[in-house]
Amino acid sequence: MVRCLFCFVFIIIYSKSLTQDMGRIFGQIVDPETNEGLANVSVYIKDGNRGTFSNKEGNFIFNSNRNEGNLVFQLLGYKPVEISLDSVREKILILMYPDPYFLDEVIVKADSSLQIMKEAFSRLKENYPNKQYLIKGYYRESVLRDTSYVRFLDAAIGINDFSYRSDPLRRKVQVYSLRKSEDFVEEDLFTKLLSNIFTEKNDFLISLNYRDILRRYHSEPSYFRGIKKDLLDFFDFKLDSIFKSGDDRIAKISFSAPTGMFSTNGFFVVNLSDFAVVSIEMVRVPNDRFTADLFMKKVLTNYSRIEYRKVNDRYYLSRFYSQGTENLAAIDSDSKDGIQVLKMELWVNEIFDNKRFFDKVKNRNALVWETKLKNLDIPYDPDFWKTFNFIPDLIEYQKMVRDLENLSSKK
Repeated sequence: MVRCLFCFVFIIIYSKSLTQDMGRIFGQIVDPETNEGLANVSVYIKDGNRGTFSNKEGNFIFNSNRNEGNLVFQLLGYKPVEISLDSVREKILILMYPDPYFLDEVIVKADSSLQIMKEAFSRLKENYPNKQYLIKGYYRESVLRDTSYVRFLDAAIGINDFSYRSDPLRRKVQVYSLRKSEDFVEEDLFTKLLSNIFTEKNDFLISLNYRDILRRYHSEPSYFRGIKKDLLDFFDFKLDSIFKSGDDRIAKISFSAPTGMFSTNGFFVVNLSDFAVVSIEMVRVPNDRFTADLFMKKVLTNYSRIEYRKVNDRYYLSRFYSQGTENLAAIDSDSKDGIQVLKMELWVNEIFDNKRFFDKVKNRNALVWETKLKNLDIPYDPDFWKTFNFIPDLIEYQKMVRDLENLSSKK
């Protein structure tokens, strides 16, 4: 436990010395109208395959050779910012201004939300990968029990993937480095027995497979099991807004659909210049006929978000987020305590579409469907994390350290 706590504290200490490394750019991205840091801003080399994201405080780190051209900062709903890397020195402050949305009267009158979605899905073959590729990124998994963290891990992973028309189960995942706390999540006796009898499945791979609607569409157009209807005909679509992102016009289209005991709703965000889906946000909520209890509705609600970025004329996975309740049996029905929320997050740092970069992603530290990350035993490598292209949330890390220290002292 002491060693894993050191891992967390190390990041906090190390982040303070980042500006001394001239091979890295350390900065903060701020909304000047609110003076608040902007989270999940995509920071990437223009026309390149490398990038990173800002954390919850708006801070970011980027490895740079200073001669790679321009660095782009992009967040939907804000005007993109572009700077020259050779002009950057030490710590920088990036101001991003909101880009007000507008409604196009022609599109509104034509009620073309469904047409936009059909056009987007008809262009999956030309907008998304049609050959093998590799994405490398930072993965974080945590469990929050009520208001305290009881499990945490993060990892640098590589996902060896195939075209969007291939079976998602063909994905191969390699874990390059891993840091984790001990597993303090409470499990009921029944769950433990099932774990011993049946093979465990990897939550991250299952969730990624389920939430990636675009990927699943080729093999399962109905999307929902037992419903033999194309999701484009099953969902109700409505144009929510249109806004600009640089030179592109972006449409935000809401969708909703009842699915038995649950309702699914959310947004598709579509680039109207090439009709590529750049983001999908989805919420699954129990219907009243399943439960009218507001507490249980909250417990049973699942949320996910998946984003894509264009590299070499194709759109690749750039960010993934999923949140839902883990282990319902741990909840006390009287006090309403014991809610364990599992969060899974992936930020993509690099994208490779040349096979010579990923032929070796095969067996070493492989993550398969029958393996959970928390069960892997990979030694902590501080030198690896010193050069990793991502800075976690410092405030959240500090809370994790405190929560896990308190939990450990009670054992």
